[in-house]
Amino acid sequence: MRFRHMLLILAIVVLVLSTTAQAGGPFIEYPWTVGARAQYMFIPDGIIDSYYDSHKSISALGYGLFWGYGWDIIELHMNLENYTAFWKSGTWLLKGGDFDKDRDYIDVKGVGMASVDATAWFKVPIGDYVQYRIGLGLGVGFPYGEVKSYDIIEGEREEKPDTESLPSVLPVFALENSFVFFLHEQFSINVNFGVKNGLSSGLMFQAYF
Repeated sequence: MRFRHMLLILAIVVLVLSTTAQAGGPFIEYPWTVGARAQYMFIPDGIIDSYYDSHKSISALGYGLFWGYGWDIIELHMNLENYTAFWKSGTWLLKGGDFDKDRDYIDVKGVGMASVDATAWFKVPIGDYVQYRIGLGLGVGFPYGEVKSYDIIEGEREEKPDTESLPSVLPVFALENSFVFFLHEQFSINVNFGVKNGLSSGLMFQAYF
């Protein structure tokens, strides 16, 4: 359901911005760019179901800044972002595990991730005021917060955690689509959707100079 809602919201935003963008004039491309972005991402429950019989949903809100430089068909961005995770504590059970013996209680506190990545956006003009872009990105993320795993014995959670560490570094991979609406030759609002640390969608506010 979240994926359907996400697509509906994106369709409405694209329709509104398409109407607004057509009120401007043909844009002149400027090479340097700075901006801000925000996105919602989640890992589909269907993917987690492939590995766990019991689990909690995982999603996050990401936000950050970027700067870059563009040419005729490509624009390079450096992104600094932070992700605040929405991940509730609860019981997890590996696929095929014994409900009474193999369950773990995962205690989650203040989990998130700071990341830095580079994205190459390939530009395809589809009108005087609109571009389609596809972006490929790579980078690293630095998780923070607490995730403790407790064994459950005879229905009771043990007092001491079995494990209590997060990886120090995680890879960041992005494959994103974007519709770029020029409200002015030096300002655009971009509607993004695709994959970045999970299925994601969001907005970018971009200035050019």
